[in-house]
Amino acid sequence: MSVNAHAVATAYIAAVNAADCEVLSQMFAPEALFLGPDGLKRTGRQAIGDFYRQTFLRGRPNLQVGRLVAEGRRISFELVGQASSADPDDAAMAIDLIELDPQGLIDRFVVFLRPRAVAG
Repeated sequence: MSVNAHAVATAYIAAVNAADCEVLSQMFAPEALFLGPDGLKRTGRQAIGDFYRQTFLRGRPNLQVGRLVAEGRRISFELVGQASSADPDDAAMAIDLIELDPQGLIDRFVVFLRPRAVAG
């Protein structure tokens, strides 16, 4: 299967920005592994969907794909915040690592958050 890495990352970000838990859940393989920004490991669509539902209770994100690298079914991309407080010279908030299964579903998803300096 040929993978369009940019299309996968863009579809993921569109679903996150729309706070669409159903679409997000369906992007994952049934027994996918999700290592989230909170440091917890979640397995399966239901647990991953629950994570997003809880996340979206805090507000709707405004994100975009930054730099992207892909090799085969592995995709890595910067998650860039569009909040007015984001530093335009250094807007990357996180790096997301995705591994797709042979059907093109997300089988493994790892989030690495970028530490930020504390103003002051």
